[in-house]
Amino acid sequence: MPKLITLTGPSQAGKSTAIQLFKEHKRIGYNPVSIPKYSTRDPRDDDSPEEILTCSEIPSSCNLVYQQYDVRYGIDSKSITEALSKGQSPIIVINDVRTISEIRRIFGEISTTVFIYREPPSYDTHKLVSDTRGVADQNIINKRLKKAESIYRIYIENIYLFDHVIVNSKDVAQLDHQISSIIDTLSKSSTKRIFI
Repeated sequence: MPKLITLTGPSQAGKSTAIQLFKEHKRIGYNPVSIPKYSTRDPRDDDSPEEILTCSEIPSSCNLVYQQYDVRYGIDSKSITEALSKGQSPIIVINDVRTISEIRRIFGEISTTVFIYREPPSYDTHKLVSDTRGVADQNIINKRLKKAESIYRIYIENIYLFDHVIVNSKDVAQLDHQISSIIDTLSKSSTKRIFI
Protein backbone atom coordinates (compact mmCIF):
# COMPACT_ATOMS: atom_id res chain seq x y z
CA MET A 1 0.00 0.00 0.00
CA PRO A 2 1.41 3.44 -0.92
CA LYS A 3 2.36 5.76 1.94
CA LEU A 4 2.71 9.51 2.33
CA ILE A 5 6.12 10.40 3.77
CA THR A 6 6.71 13.77 5.41
CA LEU A 7 10.23 14.97 6.18
CA THR A 8 10.86 17.54 8.90
CA GLY A 9 14.07 19.02 10.21
CA PRO A 10 15.86 22.26 10.88
CA SER A 11 17.77 24.17 8.22
CA GLN A 12 20.72 22.16 6.85
CA ALA A 13 19.57 18.90 8.47
CA GLY A 14 19.86 17.16 5.10
CA LYS A 15 16.23 17.11 3.96
CA SER A 16 17.06 17.46 0.24
CA THR A 17 19.63 14.65 0.47
CA ALA A 18 17.08 12.50 2.31
CA ILE A 19 14.46 13.10 -0.40
CA GLN A 20 16.92 11.95 -3.06
CA LEU A 21 17.74 8.82 -1.06
CA PHE A 22 14.05 8.05 -0.49
CA LYS A 23 13.49 8.40 -4.25
CA GLU A 24 16.43 6.15 -5.19
CA HIS A 25 14.98 3.15 -3.36
CA LYS A 26 12.27 1.11 -5.07
CA ARG A 27 10.25 -1.66 -3.50
CA ILE A 28 7.07 -3.52 -4.38
CA GLY A 29 4.30 -1.16 -3.30
CA TYR A 30 6.73 1.73 -2.87
CA ASN A 31 6.90 4.13 -5.82
CA PRO A 32 8.30 7.44 -4.47
CA VAL A 33 7.42 10.81 -5.95
CA SER A 34 8.08 14.36 -4.71
CA ILE A 35 5.11 16.61 -4.02
CA PRO A 36 5.98 20.29 -4.36
CA LYS A 37 4.84 22.93 -1.91
CA TYR A 38 4.32 26.58 -2.70
CA SER A 39 6.45 29.26 -1.05
CA THR A 40 6.42 33.05 -1.00
CA ARG A 41 10.18 33.24 -0.39
CA ASP A 42 12.60 34.32 -3.08
CA PRO A 43 13.76 31.46 -5.32
CA ARG A 44 17.15 29.89 -4.59
CA ASP A 45 19.64 28.41 -7.02
CA ASP A 46 19.24 24.96 -5.46
CA ASP A 47 15.42 24.94 -5.59
CA SER A 48 13.93 21.96 -7.37
CA PRO A 49 10.49 22.47 -8.96
CA GLU A 50 9.69 18.95 -7.78
CA GLU A 51 10.01 20.17 -4.19
CA ILE A 52 9.21 23.90 -4.11
CA LEU A 53 7.33 26.36 -6.31
CA THR A 54 7.88 30.05 -5.59
CA CYS A 55 4.96 32.44 -5.90
CA SER A 56 3.97 35.88 -4.68
CA GLU A 57 0.82 34.52 -3.06
CA ILE A 58 -0.14 31.02 -1.91
CA PRO A 59 -2.79 29.61 -4.30
CA SER A 60 -6.29 29.29 -2.87
CA SER A 61 -6.25 25.56 -3.70
CA CYS A 62 -3.73 25.03 -0.85
CA ASN A 63 -5.60 23.84 2.22
CA LEU A 64 -2.46 23.25 4.32
CA VAL A 65 -0.71 26.57 4.92
CA TYR A 66 1.94 27.58 7.44
CA GLN A 67 4.48 30.33 8.01
CA GLN A 68 8.16 30.13 8.93
CA TYR A 69 10.86 32.84 8.87
CA ASP A 70 8.19 35.33 7.69
CA VAL A 71 7.61 33.15 4.62
CA ARG A 72 4.33 31.38 3.84
CA TYR A 73 4.18 27.80 2.56
CA GLY A 74 1.19 26.03 1.05
CA ILE A 75 0.33 22.46 0.14
CA ASP A 76 -2.67 21.25 -1.83
CA SER A 77 -3.67 17.97 -0.18
CA LYS A 78 -5.45 16.96 -3.42
CA SER A 79 -2.03 16.53 -5.07
CA ILE A 80 -1.11 14.11 -2.28
CA THR A 81 -4.41 12.22 -2.68
CA GLU A 82 -3.95 12.02 -6.46
CA ALA A 83 -0.45 10.56 -6.09
CA LEU A 84 -1.70 7.99 -3.55
CA SER A 85 -4.57 7.01 -5.88
CA LYS A 86 -1.99 6.28 -8.62
CA GLY A 87 -0.13 3.92 -6.27
CA GLN A 88 2.66 6.42 -5.66
CA SER A 89 4.29 7.23 -2.31
CA PRO A 90 4.38 11.03 -2.09
CA ILE A 91 7.27 12.66 -0.23
CA ILE A 92 7.04 16.22 1.03
CA VAL A 93 9.04 18.47 3.35
CA ILE A 94 6.88 20.00 6.09
CA ASN A 95 8.55 22.13 8.75
CA ASP A 96 5.55 22.93 10.91
CA VAL A 97 4.23 20.74 13.74
CA ARG A 98 0.61 21.91 13.35
CA THR A 99 0.66 20.97 9.68
CA ILE A 100 2.20 17.59 10.54
CA SER A 101 -0.63 17.03 13.03
CA GLU A 102 -3.15 17.97 10.34
CA ILE A 103 -1.52 15.58 7.84
CA ARG A 104 -1.76 12.80 10.42
CA ARG A 105 -5.44 13.66 11.00
CA ILE A 106 -6.29 13.72 7.28
CA PHE A 107 -4.27 10.71 6.11
CA GLY A 108 -4.06 8.60 9.28
CA GLU A 109 -2.05 5.38 8.92
CA ILE A 110 -1.32 6.14 5.27
CA SER A 111 1.10 8.83 6.47
CA THR A 112 4.48 8.31 8.07
CA THR A 113 6.35 11.21 9.61
CA VAL A 114 10.14 11.41 9.67
CA PHE A 115 12.26 13.83 11.70
CA ILE A 116 15.85 14.38 10.54
CA TYR A 117 18.20 15.24 13.37
CA ARG A 118 21.65 16.62 12.63
CA GLU A 119 22.68 18.99 15.39
CA PRO A 120 21.19 21.84 17.40
CA PRO A 121 21.35 25.21 15.63
CA SER A 122 24.64 27.05 16.09
CA TYR A 123 25.84 30.48 15.07
CA ASP A 124 28.73 29.13 12.96
CA THR A 125 26.51 26.79 10.96
CA HIS A 126 23.84 29.44 10.53
CA LYS A 127 26.38 32.05 9.42
CA LEU A 128 27.79 29.62 6.84
CA VAL A 129 24.30 28.92 5.45
CA SER A 130 23.52 32.65 5.37
CA ASP A 131 26.77 33.35 3.51
CA THR A 132 25.97 30.74 0.85
CA ARG A 133 22.51 32.28 0.43
CA GLY A 134 23.90 35.82 0.11
CA VAL A 135 22.63 37.11 3.47
CA ALA A 136 25.23 39.45 4.97
CA ASP A 137 23.11 41.51 7.41
CA GLN A 138 24.13 40.49 10.97
CA ASN A 139 20.72 41.41 12.36
CA ILE A 140 18.98 39.09 9.89
CA ILE A 141 21.44 36.27 10.69
CA ASN A 142 20.86 36.67 14.45
CA LYS A 143 17.08 36.84 13.94
CA ARG A 144 17.11 33.65 11.86
CA LEU A 145 19.33 31.87 14.39
CA LYS A 146 16.93 32.74 17.23
CA LYS A 147 14.02 31.54 15.09
CA ALA A 148 15.92 28.33 14.22
CA GLU A 149 16.56 27.70 17.93
CA SER A 150 12.88 28.24 18.68
CA ILE A 151 11.77 25.92 15.86
CA TYR A 152 14.26 23.27 16.93
CA ARG A 153 12.84 23.40 20.47
CA ILE A 154 9.31 23.01 19.07
CA TYR A 155 10.39 19.90 17.14
CA ILE A 156 11.99 18.32 20.18
CA GLU A 157 8.98 19.12 22.37
CA ASN A 158 6.70 17.48 19.79
CA ILE A 159 8.90 14.49 18.95
CA TYR A 160 5.93 12.17 19.59
CA LEU A 161 4.45 13.38 16.26
CA PHE A 162 7.17 11.52 14.37
CA ASP A 163 7.03 7.84 13.45
CA HIS A 164 10.75 7.75 12.66
CA VAL A 165 13.75 9.75 13.78
CA ILE A 166 16.88 9.49 11.68
CA VAL A 167 20.27 10.92 12.54
CA ASN A 168 22.26 12.63 9.82
CA SER A 169 25.88 12.29 10.92
CA LYS A 170 27.02 13.64 7.52
CA ASP A 171 27.75 10.05 6.42
CA VAL A 172 25.58 9.52 3.34
CA ALA A 173 25.94 5.72 3.49
CA GLN A 174 24.67 5.69 7.07
CA LEU A 175 21.80 8.04 6.19
CA ASP A 176 20.94 5.81 3.23
CA HIS A 177 20.91 2.74 5.50
CA GLN A 178 18.47 4.42 7.90
CA ILE A 179 16.20 5.47 5.04
CA SER A 180 16.32 1.98 3.53
CA SER A 181 15.23 0.56 6.91
CA ILE A 182 12.27 2.95 7.02
CA ILE A 183 11.25 1.96 3.50
CA ASP A 184 11.49 -1.73 4.42
CA THR A 185 9.15 -1.03 7.33
CA LEU A 186 6.74 0.85 5.06
CA SER A 187 6.72 -1.88 2.45
CA LYS A 188 5.69 -4.37 5.14
CA SER A 189 2.79 -2.01 5.97
CA SER A 190 3.71 -2.03 9.64
CA THR A 191 1.85 0.54 11.73
CA LYS A 192 4.20 0.34 14.70
CA ARG A 193 6.26 3.39 15.59
CA ILE A 194 9.91 2.67 15.06
CA PHE A 195 12.80 4.92 15.99
CA ILE A 196 15.92 4.25 13.97
